[in-house]
Amino acid sequence: MEKRELKRIQYFAASLLCLAIFSVGARGNLAFFIHPRYSLFTVLMSLISFGVLLLAVFFYEYRGKPTKVVFSSYIGLICDFLKMALSKGVWIILLVLLALVILEPKPLLSSSANNKRSQNYWQDYENIKFASWSKNPTQINEVVGLLLSPDTSELISGKNIKLSGFVKEINGSREFTLARFVVNCCAVDANPTQIKVALNEDTKLNKDSWVEVEGVAILKLTATISEPSLGEARIRQIGEPEMPYEYLRFE
Repeated sequence: MEKRELKRIQYFAASLLCLAIFSVGARGNLAFFIHPRYSLFTVLMSLISFGVLLLAVFFYEYRGKPTKVVFSSYIGLICDFLKMALSKGVWIILLVLLALVILEPKPLLSSSANNKRSQNYWQDYENIKFASWSKNPTQINEVVGLLLSPDTSELISGKNIKLSGFVKEINGSREFTLARFVVNCCAVDANPTQIKVALNEDTKLNKDSWVEVEGVAILKLTATISEPSLGEARIRQIGEPEMPYEYLRFE
């Protein structure tokens, strides 16, 4: 393959990647992969990168030529690439990229959670008691952090708490593990956070199903561990939420 032809392929593949990122972001699914506060930044960067790539092609390939010639030549470049792709098997890569854009991303569930250690994200943050949400936590990682912190455990113990998540494990007929993944920056660094929930014998749950629970916050103490739990829980089946991950709120 000639050097010039290879460079054309690199430009075109990079353009497809930039457009794929923009497409996912425009549909609102980018937050499945990265923190929502970075979603807009990523989409903007993909647009800027796409524009830079176009300019690079223009200046590299068609220096000194009229604008109409440049535009028509670039369209011809795309057509030439597609013809070559169909004849040399590169179309497989294009189909994979297309599938990534079209298919809905699936959230991480129990199969991934069992391969990662559950974390207390607030063990190194002594200022947890000053967080604006400390009096009304709505995420599993927040309830776990408050229960395990010596400064806040007594403040939250006995309070009625409402949480939602997926069923990670069913521990016999009296208890199950409610979990969610916490994302710091992107899905690559996601780790599970979990809490044990009391289960009535007549309540039937399936692994990986999504539920909303409302119960009393309890810190179970044993000789070896302190285990955050929800007792006297009311359980309601729900659908998969629009945003399946939790994010740390440091304010």
